[in-house]
Amino acid sequence: MPATVIAERIGRSRSLTVLKDRVQELRPLSAPPDSASRADYLPVELAQCDLWFPPSMCRWGSDRSTEPPVLVMVPA
Repeated sequence: MPATVIAERIGRSRSLTVLKDRVQELRPLSAPPDSASRADYLPVELAQCDLWFPPSMCRWGSDRSTEPPVLVMVPA
């Protein structure tokens, strides 16, 4: 909410400079927490997994070859 609206609601008739400065100081205290910082995980409790398809062929026996996917896992 802008400081001008706050001034109207509390009935302030003086200069807005002091009110704006105070609102600027207090605004970070009332901001909602960042969603990324709310998560709390223990080590090795979370991992990111992805499939990687390498461009090289792997031989399976003497007559077969394939491009198998590789599972890549990184602990968070």
